[in-house]
Amino acid sequence: MRLIIPRRVSDQLVNALREAGARETGGILMGEQIKEGYFLVHEATVQSNAGTTGRFLRAPHQAATALSRFFDETGHDYRRFNYLGEWHSHPSLPLEPSVRDHATMWSILYDKTVGAGFAVLLILSLDSDMRLLTDASVYVRGHKPSKVIVIGESRSYVEH
Repeated sequence: MRLIIPRRVSDQLVNALREAGARETGGILMGEQIKEGYFLVHEATVQSNAGTTGRFLRAPHQAATALSRFFDETGHDYRRFNYLGEWHSHPSLPLEPSVRDHATMWSILYDKTVGAGFAVLLILSLDSDMRLLTDASVYVRGHKPSKVIVIGESRSYVEH
């Protein structure tokens, strides 16, 4: 799987990480399947309440509101435009999913009210030059998480 992050979205994420500083922050990813195995991120929400230095707490209500608006804007074409997954920062932790991150992603995937066939977890931090560092995994029911190739369209992006 490949996840394409346009410059405007990566710039938004860099700004969110700068604002959050040492606290974790996050949101959801919404986008479009542009061809088999390739997904373009159209929007990344930034949750209004940031986390602590070691933990990010999801706000499902905020995510549901953003998804409803996104679906209205894309004509409810769920085969093409949909929820892609979650993102959050690890400003002081390694760029890899924690035990809690794995548990959260599995709970999203098995939540029948979400209805997701897969869910991406994008973990971000900033390097000393304020460039994005990324790690991404995709979760699919019945399979172990696998790595996602992140393709950035920004000068502020560095592949981890």
